[in-house]
Order: sequence, then structure tokens, then C-alpha cells
Amino acid sequence: MKKAFRIIAFLMLAVMLVSMFVACDPDTDKTTEPTGNKTAQPTGTAGNNDIPEKFKGLDFEEEDIGIIMCGGELATRSITLPEEGDETYSVNVAVKTRNDTIEDLLNVKITPKETVAMQDMVGHMREYFNSPDTSYDIVGVYQYFDMGLAFGDDAGSFFNYNDIEEDEMFLDPTADYWDEDCYNTLSYEGASFWITGDLSQTWLSTIFVSYVNAEMWKEYEDKIEAITGFDGDIYDLVYEGKWTIDLWLQLNELVHINQDGNDATVSPDDQHGFVGYNSESNINNIIVDGMFSGCHVTFSKIGSDGVPVMDYNNKNLKTYVDQTRKLYNESKSCTVVYNGDMTAMDIFASGKSLMTVNTLAEAELSLADMTADYYILPPPKANEAQKDYATTVGDGTNQFGIPKTCENIGAATATLEALGYFSKKIVTPEYYDNALKGRYTRGDSEKAANMIDFVRSKIYYDFVLMWTGSMSESVSWYLRKNIGSNVISSEALIKQQTWGRQLGFLLEDLEDSTGVEI
Repeated sequence: MKKAFRIIAFLMLAVMLVSMFVACDPDTDKTTEPTGNKTAQPTGTAGNNDIPEKFKGLDFEEEDIGIIMCGGELATRSITLPEEGDETYSVNVAVKTRNDTIEDLLNVKITPKETVAMQDMVGHMREYFNSPDTSYDIVGVYQYFDMGLAFGDDAGSFFNYNDIEEDEMFLDPTADYWDEDCYNTLSYEGASFWITGDLSQTWLSTIFVSYVNAEMWKEYEDKIEAITGFDGDIYDLVYEGKWTIDLWLQLNELVHINQDGNDATVSPDDQHGFVGYNSESNINNIIVDGMFSGCHVTFSKIGSDGVPVMDYNNKNLKTYVDQTRKLYNESKSCTVVYNGDMTAMDIFASGKSLMTVNTLAEAELSLADMTADYYILPPPKANEAQKDYATTVGDGTNQFGIPKTCENIGAATATLEALGYFSKKIVTPEYYDNALKGRYTRGDSEKAANMIDFVRSKIYYDFVLMWTGSMSESVSWYLRKNIGSNVISSEALIKQQTWGRQLGFLLEDLEDSTGVEI
């Protein structure tokens, strides 16, 4: 009776949410809590009638499920409240409600063990694997740096989900709270070490989107209609397939105003069309990732024998190179940021730029204090000849695995599955539907929220892009460093051969983990 009462008490928290404002301290890059009404409760429901049969009757006798996470607060908030987090903030309430529900349902204890910086995870885990410690049952890694922990020098350190005995395997990668396309793309020759989905707030927020200054757009709306020949609003313009780099080039010219007295160059002090990073910036230029994903650039394809091969010299890449060269070098209203005090998102937030590309998370991390309203749209297509819009998740997405040191694999897979299931029920309505779609669209309209769903429906995955951090030279970093340059096209065939060898080394490492020889 006591347990039943506790479950009911926790589930009663699942009522309507009032949307929250989220702010960020740019000096610390730490998410701060919202400043509005903080008494909201989560909207998700987890009634007993909705619980899958596989969870019913499970009792793991208060098994401690130790979880280690890599990344910042968007990552760790997937599992538990941030340090000194506001316990009344609706997303935090939802996370706590989910965890309490699972602990009562499965009779486990969800225990966050440590948070590790993204570039320290590999070293930390290797020390752990060489120690007698067995306290980690679930590991949340950073996609770019850490997925290689499952192979190479660390082969055999994580469970292959496909090899876990049936009576201990509660995960269902085909369920709608996991990303099956991502899971299948990461899998190789029957080996699947990583899974992501609703459990990861980074999966919900690292998709690439366009940001558009709504006030500047409305100021030029009549002239934009004259350029496009389309008299609908900006959302309808997107649905008509007209949101393209070709259009951006025209918009750059339209909105440019020289405000710094120097007509020879475009600076952050001018009013300009697009703000991005220069090839010499030597920074984590994820704006480029968003641009090439919008053009549906891929780096590999699956050969006739089922094995991935490099496909870097493809039509989409060439179109992307041509279009971004025009954007960066032939448009008088593209401003670029070098290493300095201001980021591209700082400049966009200042209201000087009409457009940029970044992850959806940046609305929370960088734009909470932006004065002007903004639209969130898909990254631009290369041109209207491109069949459809496209985007992908950023390489900071968290993937979840179970280390071989786990002493109760059944409890771990059941807890991980429940975390995915109840995240979909309880946390996603708070973070995605209300914070991301409500807060970030600033109540503009139902069309604004629907547009974010539209962008998510255009996600694609590429084997090499997802495993690029495990290759000796990252293909995405190559594009970042050469944005706006012809060198990408001229060296494509040479690079394809070089990366083909690197892909071969990657596949050999994966084969060591699968036990399969090709």
C-alpha cells in the first residue's frame, strides 16, 4: 500500500504546465533557471494503464543504478537536476517525477555518479575499466569524442545490445521514444553499443535550425515578397520550398546597411544578412555543420555488400561548396566572426543580423535575453532544385551504453528502457513541447511550434558523419576549416581516398568488437 500510495502521489504531479523562460549566463555557459511563474507541474502522464507489460511485476530489490554522464547541463539534466537547480522549474520537476516513478515501479535507485567534461570521458573511462570499480551501470557519452570507447583499445568494454540474453534485455530500440534511425546507422555487423532518444535532452535540442530576426523580416516583408513572388508568411514560404541559400544571397543584399563608416568590408556593427564564422576562426564552427546538413551533404553510402564506403565527392557536396562560396565571398552582406569576444550568436542576439544557423539549444543558451523576436526554420536548402529540406543532430548528442562492469544487466536495461519510456511521457512534454516549442517560439503562433516539428521530421543520418570523431581526421572539421573555399571541390577525390583508408581502419576496429570478419 505504501508503494502504491507513493506512485499515485508522484503521478499526481503530471498536470498542466505554464511555459517557462530560460536564461543563460554567457560568462559561465551554465543554464540558469526561468524567471517567470515557477509553480508549474509536468504535463506528461504515466498512469498505470499506460505502463508496458514488460515493466509490470519487475522488482530489482533496490538495486543501485549508477549513471555517469558526459557533457554540460543539457546533458546532465537528462538524468538529474543540475547542481543548485531550481526544483520548482517545470523541466526539473518532470525529471524528478520520472525518476521517482521508475524507482517505485522497478524498485531501483537511480544514482548519478559523476559528470565528466566532454574531452575527458575517454581517459576517465579507461582508468575506470582498469580499476576494480563496478559502480557504473549506464554511461552517457558525447557522440563526437566518446563512441569509440566501444571498440579499438577498449573493445569488449560495453555490452552489444544485440547479444544480451533475452531474459535480461528489456530495451526495445524500435520504440518511439528511441531514435531507431540513429540506432541502426550506428550499428555495424550486428553490433549496437549506443542508443539515444527522448531520454537525451541533447537529442531533442541539437538539431540544426535557421534563426531569423522576425522584426527585421517584417520590416522588409513587402520587398521580400517582390523578390520571391510569394505573398504568404515566412512559414508558408518554407513549406513552398523557397527557403534556400539562393534566397539568402538576395536577402543579404536587400537588408545590408553600412553603419560603421567602412564601406569596404562588412562588420558586426553593420546591419547585415547572414552571420557565421570564417575559415580562419579555428573554433568549433557548428554553423557550418548546420549549413551542410541543410544541403543534405553525406560522406558515405552503403555498398552492395552492406559495408559503408566513402561518398564524399557527391553532387550535394559540390552544390553546397558552390553556394557557400557565394554566400561567404560574393555577398556584400555576410559578416564573419574571428576569434574574439563576440560569437556569431551574440551578434545575432544584438539584432544586427537577419539570419544564422545553429542548434535549437542555442535559443536557450544564447538568445534568452534577445530583445527582438525571431523565427526558427529549417537550415536553408541549397536551391529550389533540391528535393527537400534536411537537418541532422549535432555531434554533441548523448548516446547511452551499458559497460561490461555492470553486475545486474537486467536491472540496467530495464531502467534505461524505463528512462526512455517515461521521458517520452513526462519530460518531453516539458522540455520539447513547452520549453523548446513554447518558449523559443515566443508564443508567435501555432505555426511556429509546428515548424519545429517540421524541422525534426527532416533529420537524416550518415555512418561516417556519426562516427567521424573516431577517424583520425574529422570530415566535418575539414568542412568547418574550409568554409567558403574552392579547396573542398578541388581536393575532394584525394580526400575521398584518404578518408577511405581511415574508414577502413574504423571498420577494422568495429570488426574487432563484433567478432565478424569481412
